[in-house]
Amino acid sequence: MTAIACAPAAQPPTQPAVIAAPADTADQPANDDEVVPDNSARRGDTTRPSMDFPPGIDEATRDLFAWLFSNTRNAERQARSIEQKLPSCTAGLRDCDPQWRSIAREYYTFRQVLRDAEGPPPDSSTDTAFLARVDEHRKYVKRLADDVDTLLTQAIDMNGEYWLGLLEDVRRAQSMPCLSPARP
Repeated sequence: MTAIACAPAAQPPTQPAVIAAPADTADQPANDDEVVPDNSARRGDTTRPSMDFPPGIDEATRDLFAWLFSNTRNAERQARSIEQKLPSCTAGLRDCDPQWRSIAREYYTFRQVLRDAEGPPPDSSTDTAFLARVDEHRKYVKRLADDVDTLLTQAIDMNGEYWLGLLEDVRRAQSMPCLSPARP
C-alpha cells in the first residue's frame, strides 16, 4: 500500500529576508525609477514615500530600510502587473476565463506581498526614523491595494460570484502543494 505524504502548505515567512544595500552604493538613494504609472482608477494621494537611506544610520538600520524598500517595490510591481494585464473582456464569459484566471493568480500573489509589507519589521526595530518611515510606506501600500481593489471591482462589475470562485480556485491550488506518493 502506498501512503500519500504532503508537506504542509507553504506559509509566508514570519520575517521577510533582509536585503542589504551594496557597500559601494550605501549612501546613494535607492533606485527610484520604478514608479507605479498613473491610472484613471487611482484616487487620493499615491505619492511614493522616500526610498532614500537616511544619512548616518548603522548597518543594521540600513538593512531594515532595505527590507522596507524591497517590500514597497514588490507591492508596486504586483499592482502594476495587475493593472497592465487586466482583461478588456467581460468577467465570466467563457472566452475570457483564462485571462481572468491569470488575474486571480496575480491578485492572490499581490495579497501575499501585501501581507509581507504589513508584517512586523525584522528585529522589531525601535529606531524612530525607521518606524516613522514604515508607517508612511504602509499607508502608501494600502493606497495601492485600495486602487487595485477599485480597479478590479469596476472591471468585474456584476460578476462578483464569478470572481470569488476564481479566487477560491487559486486558494485551493495553493493549499495543496503535493499529492505525490511517499517513497519507502
